[in-house]
Amino acid sequence: MILYGYSIPGSPLRVKCYDPKKVIVIPPINNSIIGEPTKFLIDASKAGEGNLEISVNYSDYHIPNQINPFGNSYFEVQFIPEKPFIHYCNILFNNEHVSGSPFPVNVMEIQRIIAIGKGLGSIPIHIPTSFTILTPDGTNGILKCLIKGPNNHFIECLLTKIDLNRYEVTYTPDRVGEIRIEIFYDNIPIDKSPFIARSFDVNQIKILNFPSSTIVGSSTYFTIDATNAGAGSLEIAVSRDGKNIPNYVQNEGSTCFRIKFIPDQLCIHEVHIKFNGIHIQGSPFQCNVFSNEFIFENYEYAAINKRTSFLIKSKLYNFNSNIYVNIITPSNNEIKGKIEKISINSYTIDFIPYEIGKHEIRFYDNEEKKNIITKYICQVYDISKIRLSDLPLAITHQPYKFTINTSDVGHGILSVRIKQNGNKILHEQIEISPHIYQILFTPETTDECTVQISFNEENNLRTLIIPVRNDCEQIRVSPIPSGVVGRPIIFNSKFNELF
Repeated sequence: MILYGYSIPGSPLRVKCYDPKKVIVIPPINNSIIGEPTKFLIDASKAGEGNLEISVNYSDYHIPNQINPFGNSYFEVQFIPEKPFIHYCNILFNNEHVSGSPFPVNVMEIQRIIAIGKGLGSIPIHIPTSFTILTPDGTNGILKCLIKGPNNHFIECLLTKIDLNRYEVTYTPDRVGEIRIEIFYDNIPIDKSPFIARSFDVNQIKILNFPSSTIVGSSTYFTIDATNAGAGSLEIAVSRDGKNIPNYVQNEGSTCFRIKFIPDQLCIHEVHIKFNGIHIQGSPFQCNVFSNEFIFENYEYAAINKRTSFLIKSKLYNFNSNIYVNIITPSNNEIKGKIEKISINSYTIDFIPYEIGKHEIRFYDNEEKKNIITKYICQVYDISKIRLSDLPLAITHQPYKFTINTSDVGHGILSVRIKQNGNKILHEQIEISPHIYQILFTPETTDECTVQISFNEENNLRTLIIPVRNDCEQIRVSPIPSGVVGRPIIFNSKFNELF
């Protein structure tokens, strides 16, 4: 765009076009039935780029729905009606109704006992889940629920009556795998019983060889290993400045995937990874994209109150070393970084951080520091602010747990190593809430357990010691004397405190 011979700033302008009329909706063929999944299809492949918004309602009451992407802007939408009323499905594309929206779905009532809810589908372990049992009006039978986890072990569940014909069953899966749920009414299995739910552990998703930095325009790779996570679907999105860029997934086995993306700008790129709709630990991951003139190393994390050095390596012989740097703290103060040449085309930047949090390392092409060439993020942390729960006495062959709180430490990666008699003990590390982790393990012998905690690979915290006692020492009984018929026999038993 040119005005009076001058180009308008930002020109040429790019506009993304879309047409909600080209969104094709394939409604359900038959009437819907209470408690039965109702499905319809949406094809937005020819409508352009935009956001789909889907809601299902009856009498101003919102019904939850689930969207399953098939790829190429093709989706399946599913909901489960609970009342025999006409339900209306609203479909908006970029806040505009598509053709035929809202379309009605007639819901029929069948007098039978049904079970519905998230607890019958894909569920994360160690988190309580539930499902609902609906009974016909005027019935007075006895409900019973049995839940078996992987390896056929029983899982405790709580059956609660909510109102006249509605019950809620709550349980907590503790292992990855198939869960068999049997529901009986007057000792007769209800329709579709047994149900099969599938539990998963998002903390078992492993990210391998993730690049903390890369070069603009170059193919960048990392690997996702979901071998021990259970059944589910992965969602991967790569973005920069709030906009998504393409990524490509290559299956390298039944549960291993190689991800490729090509960064197109000099800025931080974020990689969001979800498993069954839940962010995995560490997501979003950050990848700094550098100019192809130099490589910036050892900048991702820095310990507070310690001198930190970053390394710049030039890829070109005639690299321009006349660059200037400022470091901006979370409170918007400036720290001047000192640039020193250490060898041909290699430089270091030294500074000492005094605040926890995100520091911006800004590079400029002149001393006035008006034009930012590029910037990177350094996360400053304080490992001394790690807080632990009490560490009580452990009992052999019994699960032991404690928590680690890193809310005041800063951004980073927590790692725990547990050993007993010099041998590594397998443990689970579960993020039960933001920055709070639960550590679970089972001691096998009476040797004391040592716990070493590191944060961003810094492990200068003291080693923790957990004493262990044999489980047969819990009860001590004094010698039992001989007795006489008809007279009391007295002996002593001592119950040791376990925790």
